[in-house]
Amino acid sequence: MSDAPASEPSLAGLQVLVTRPRSSARDLCAAIRARGGKALCMPLVEIHALRDGSFTAARRKRVEEADWIVFVSPSAALHGVRRIGAGTLRGRGARVAAVGRGTARRLREAGVADVVHPPCSSSSEALLKLDCFNEVAGRRVVIVRGEDGRELLADVLRRRGATVDYLPVYRRVPAAPGGLDDVRRWLDGSHPVLLLTSAAAVAGLRDRLPAALMRRILTQRLLVPGRRLERICREAGWRGAIDVLADPGDAAVLRALSDLSNRIDDCDERAE
Repeated sequence: MSDAPASEPSLAGLQVLVTRPRSSARDLCAAIRARGGKALCMPLVEIHALRDGSFTAARRKRVEEADWIVFVSPSAALHGVRRIGAGTLRGRGARVAAVGRGTARRLREAGVADVVHPPCSSSSEALLKLDCFNEVAGRRVVIVRGEDGRELLADVLRRRGATVDYLPVYRRVPAAPGGLDDVRRWLDGSHPVLLLTSAAAVAGLRDRLPAALMRRILTQRLLVPGRRLERICREAGWRGAIDVLADPGDAAVLRALSDLSNRIDDCDERAE
């Protein structure tokens, strides 16, 4: 019997391999365990803040003169607000945008209340569909992100007439290898589920695991935030079922796991 709180859906029987950076995996793993599931944390990438010296006077000036400041991820929100300052963001004329609800939530937690974001999806494509980003001719936009990333948002905004600059505030680095025995136990358990949240994590999985283990993982059930990452996983050879999250946040992951647990329970009942 599960010891999950009565008020929360039970995740008993699920074994979830969480590949987020350790700092953002901790609370999710604890929530999975509190609901009766098993959670294994195996970071594939880690997020390192850039040194203060990377925020040059020229970049600060572009931020101060921007009409829009766009944060592309929760990590961009966390490290970007630390770099720019919540008071600066609140006290100036630029509007603030986030690519999704999770990033907007992180901005609000940091003290930035008025944030524009897509209502039902988390992607650059969804942000670009908002009316306010179809009318950016002559506007100055600063995109807060890691040292690298997709160019789609900047490319489209420039085609629409905006001046776009980047403010890099963190870098992704491969996480320390290890945990292969844990991965094997996860694969051998009942109802394994893998959470992948970035293209970098997909690449990190292939780089870290032996080929024989990777072939087994490619047949497992996968949770990903967004159709783009689903496509990347299929192109990487994924053959297992893929459930697509509308939002990469903990609440959306837990809802998807609860739905999956219910489907498994229904199948088990029909099999009896």
